[in-house]
Amino acid sequence: GAFSRKANAAAAKAQWERKGKHAAILPRKMGSLRLFAVLLGPFDTREMAEAESASVKALGARAIVTPY
Repeated sequence: GAFSRKANAAAAKAQWERKGKHAAILPRKMGSLRLFAVLLGPFDTREMAEAESASVKALGARAIVTPY
């Protein structure tokens, strides 16, 4: 997810970590907007990332696979 407030990103990161996922927060700028993206990973292969994306979606969250 991407959040405009770092505290919300930290809460989402903690939620994923409680589910056993490795999560990180990546600050991003989109024009004048500053966002805090919560990322899961890293993964050794795209296939591993795709499999994790499917498990995240099964939990009811949206997910995309992207290099960072």
